[in-house]
Amino acid sequence: MIKITGMLIVICSSIFAGRVLGNRVKLRVEELIYLKKLLLMFRGELDYKNAMLPEAFMSVAIRAKKPYDKVFDELSRTTESNCTSTMAVVFETVITKYLKGNTYLKNEDLQKVYELGDTLGYQNKIMQLSNVDLFLDRLNVQIQEEREKMNDTVKVYRTMSAMTGLFVAIILL
Repeated sequence: MIKITGMLIVICSSIFAGRVLGNRVKLRVEELIYLKKLLLMFRGELDYKNAMLPEAFMSVAIRAKKPYDKVFDELSRTTESNCTSTMAVVFETVITKYLKGNTYLKNEDLQKVYELGDTLGYQNKIMQLSNVDLFLDRLNVQIQEEREKMNDTVKVYRTMSAMTGLFVAIILL
């Protein structure tokens, strides 16, 4: 009786682990899509409202959900008051502080956002908009690639976790 209970617990927990891993893949894609939405808002602030960077960051911060609201709020405050650091340093510091470990974005995703920060703040409006557009294009490609891989990856996680649970349960017999 105890062996059967243990086997059921092992099987159920491994299936649950597979579902959790699969959901993380889906949530990462959703995070990338939300990041794209925020950057489209930011681009609109720069282009149509002719807002300066601190104003554009603050406008996005007001409409963003956590933890992105804190990111854009601090970017606004930092860019308005700090003239000694480059935008790349400010971006890396703020994004590492609020997004690393608090979202489903991977380090490679955050690295790309750091690169966006490197291109903002010292060029004219047209160049900044072009850099944001370039980043959005790269983000679109990445989202498309992740969506294509997502279903297969989720299936692999779920299948392998169930098979691992069954294998361990058989070994326990």
